[in-house]
Amino acid sequence: MMFKKFIFAIYCKWYQLKKDYFLLLTLVFINGCIEPYKFRIENNEPHLVVEGFISNVSYHKTLDYPSNGRYFSIKLGYTSDVINTYGEAVTNAIVTLQNDLGNEWNYTEVNNDEEVLYYLLEEDFKISPDRKYKLYITLQNEEVYESDWVSMPTLETETDEMGEIGFQEIEKEKYVYIAGEEEIRSVKGFNSTIHLPKNTSGEKRYYKWTYDPIWIFPTPISGFPGGAPPLCWAVNKYFLTDYDLQEDILGDYKKDLFFLETIGNEKIYVKLSVLITQQLLNKDYFLYCKELQENASTGTLFDKLPYNLQGNIHPVNNNKNVSGYFAAVSEQASRWYFDKKELSYNVVNDLAENCIKYGNPPAPECYNCLNYSRGQAQSEPPAWWNPN
Repeated sequence: MMFKKFIFAIYCKWYQLKKDYFLLLTLVFINGCIEPYKFRIENNEPHLVVEGFISNVSYHKTLDYPSNGRYFSIKLGYTSDVINTYGEAVTNAIVTLQNDLGNEWNYTEVNNDEEVLYYLLEEDFKISPDRKYKLYITLQNEEVYESDWVSMPTLETETDEMGEIGFQEIEKEKYVYIAGEEEIRSVKGFNSTIHLPKNTSGEKRYYKWTYDPIWIFPTPISGFPGGAPPLCWAVNKYFLTDYDLQEDILGDYKKDLFFLETIGNEKIYVKLSVLITQQLLNKDYFLYCKELQENASTGTLFDKLPYNLQGNIHPVNNNKNVSGYFAAVSEQASRWYFDKKELSYNVVNDLAENCIKYGNPPAPECYNCLNYSRGQAQSEPPAWWNPN
């Protein structure tokens, strides 16, 4: 164990020096979460970036997950002149979806949480497995871009029920700062898991999982004048924003998904719920997502720059650079609830103690959960919330 810690410490030191050497500032920690990565580009001309997908599950059907519902959307942005990230939103674009029968659907521009998205506001729209689809984008300056024709994966999995969601307790070594010093600490937590169905087709399946979490945050100190709600339902758009991938040919095993610490994690003090969405991808889109994820996590962003990934968006009437991928996927989802009582050990709610110990005076959230500082909170549960 000591040898492993020594090797881990050497690696972390090397990694930190490498980041400093290249002056790469990519990690922004918000409540222990990482914002989407940034990377340098080799020229100063911003170019278009496109993200979006369509699936076999309509908005109406996503309400049954249960959830607040999900419309299909397209995100358009320009890279900045220094770092390849969404430096500027694209407004007043015309975004159209077409299938191989000539049918068309128009996206609607919506300003949402300080970003611009284009939504396909068709409550019953879903893709058919025997049809092909293409995305067309016309910018305000009349530049036109289009995607390749895309279709659902040829391997049918809709007959397979999404596997059971569970968790496995583990201890994990973590590189942390204690009183300004770097240390390796072992932390308690759990891996969420999903059971993959048995694959007897002899063909590979390409999976992707995404997460939409919500949790109960209690008012730490009750009885304060003003009638604060005892419980709030909180979200944070930077929490569990990563995705997991798996290439599978056999199935019938448990796949680890995301890891959560348990001690000192207010997200599990009452109840946590995560909508876990499982997508079946075509191989090209899977490889695109995999390389994008690898570049975001390894720190060696100068070795394989993500804007050189083989996307499927192309210019039509110009020779400008464009990045991104428009995908067609097969989709399922399951809402998972976690209660700390399921753990083999006790997790203490120390919110009130910390409010008194570290607050002089205590922070506003100590007397009212609506003032939750690590996300956004509301006093009423979503209509689909299961109290049991």
